[in-house]
Amino acid sequence: MQGIAIVTPPFLRERPLTACHECDLLLQPAQKKLHQIVRCPRCGYKLYQHKPGSTHNTIALALAGVVFFIPANTLPIMSMELFGQTHIDTMLTGVTRLFDNGHWWISGLVLLCSVIFPLMRLVLALLVLIPLQLGRSSRAQIEAFKLYHHLSSWSMLEVYMIGILVAIIKLANMAMISPGYGLICFTGLMLCTIGLSQTLDEHTTWDLLEKYRHD
Repeated sequence: MQGIAIVTPPFLRERPLTACHECDLLLQPAQKKLHQIVRCPRCGYKLYQHKPGSTHNTIALALAGVVFFIPANTLPIMSMELFGQTHIDTMLTGVTRLFDNGHWWISGLVLLCSVIFPLMRLVLALLVLIPLQLGRSSRAQIEAFKLYHHLSSWSMLEVYMIGILVAIIKLANMAMISPGYGLICFTGLMLCTIGLSQTLDEHTTWDLLEKYRHD
């Protein structure tokens, strides 16, 4: 079987193009400037927004998230007193309780989306951004950043937080519920992961990964 050679036309080599994520319009990459927002001229989709201090802010949020992670998963989220009995729940005891009741696939999903994947995103962000801050880039960082991007859809701390709030509201008339320190740390962890997505300038990060790798 003969191989197929793909030849890039000269005008595309000289003038690289990018496609709009919404309408697929081919555009020339705009010159990135401070405080600039680039939108598609056809559909208005935001293609790029410059975020000053992105690397510093993202590293700070990732480090804060790592600090919050252990107490958020081990300290009591809430204590419930019902019929004279007190139940103390943490994030991990909730996972094990689901598993003991036979809901092993739900417990695995909660463990992945609320514990493992958020931690992986924090660690991957640090593994990518700290070397970039030192002017270093490698193939491993590129693969780590790809994985970080894919995990964005699976880290669902805010969904779990909504579930906790719904449970507190429904059980408020039946039992005495007291929020624990774990809930405070979990809230901090959730805010750090949300802030991570808001502060990270992915376009600039990709540019730096390419720049330092070719230097």
